[in-house]
Amino acid sequence: MNQIFAGSAAFLVVLVMWSLGRRPNQKIFGNTVASQIVDMNRTQISLMNSPKGKKSIDFLSQKASEDVFEAPQTARERAQLQRQLQQLMNKGPEERLKAIQICTKWGHKSVLPFLRRGLKDSDPHVVFAAANAIKEQKNNIPLIQEKVLPRNVSLMR
Repeated sequence: MNQIFAGSAAFLVVLVMWSLGRRPNQKIFGNTVASQIVDMNRTQISLMNSPKGKKSIDFLSQKASEDVFEAPQTARERAQLQRQLQQLMNKGPEERLKAIQICTKWGHKSVLPFLRRGLKDSDPHVVFAAANAIKEQKNNIPLIQEKVLPRNVSLMR
C-alpha cells in the first residue's frame, strides 16, 4: 500500500513539473564544459598579451637595479625579502629562477625551503640553480667544529 502512495506521489510531482515547464537541463555534459575551457583559454591568452603596467617599489626592485646583492640587515627587511621571494616562487619560471638566484646570493638558512621547492620545479633551469644553491649552502657549513671543553675541566683532572 505504501508503495502505491510513493509511486503516485512521484508521478504527481513529475506531472506538475512537466506541466509548469520545469524540465531538467539536458546539457549537463554538453557544450557548457567546452565553452568554459575556451573562455578560460581566452582569458589566459589575454593575460599573457596584456602589458604589465603595475610598478611596485619593493625590496627586490631596489636591489635588482644594482648588480651587488646586499643581505637584509634588519628583521623587517628579512621578512620583506622572504615575502617577495614567496611571491616570485608563485609566479612563472623566469621569476622562480630569479628567486632561486637571490636565495643563492643571500645564503641564509631561511632560504632552504625555497631551494627545496626549487628542486621540485617543472623548469629544469630552476632545478639546476636550486641544486647548485643547496650545494653552496652545504659547502659553507663548517664540517669540523671546534671542540668545546666542559666548564669544570679543573674538576676532571
